[in-house]
Amino acid sequence: MSIDGGKTFEGEPVKRMVENVETIIPASQYTHVRWMPTEGIPGNAEQVYSYRVKVK
Repeated sequence: MSIDGGKTFEGEPVKRMVENVETIIPASQYTHVRWMPTEGIPGNAEQVYSYRVKVK
């Protein structure tokens, strides 16, 4: 997940220190989603990823 326009990515949930308290950033502030397979995908194979979103 990214909360900075795709400049950096990190695992979900995204957390930040706010006034010395670890705070979970709400999904509404995510700007980009990226999937990275843990292993290579063989030729002629398929791997499916999904993420639930709400469009306003």
